[in-house]
Amino acid sequence: MIQIRDLTVKLPGFILQNIDLWVGKGEFFTLLGPTGAGKTLILESITGMVPIHEGNIAINGKDVLKMPPEKRGVGIVYQDSALFPHLSVRKNIFFGLRYHGKTIRKSGKIC
Repeated sequence: MIQIRDLTVKLPGFILQNIDLWVGKGEFFTLLGPTGAGKTLILESITGMVPIHEGNIAINGKDVLKMPPEKRGVGIVYQDSALFPHLSVRKNIFFGLRYHGKTIRKSGKIC
């Protein structure tokens, strides 16, 4: 579950403000909007890659604002030039799992 309340991020020449978002456990969601609307900035705020000016972000009910990105348990894959070209799409998606002691069997099962 992800909860965002009154999120404000200020960057030179751009302000994202008063963002509220709720994604329930097991839900699937999509951020849609034109280029430059702040979609990526919202995702980077959740992952901890950009500092926020105001607001609150909780993941599974836990406030993550003071947690470093690697402790939040979330990741982001950018649409452009962010994949390892020598890996399949599947292996790119599961790349970070090895840092959590997980592996992928040929059957696709994560263990």
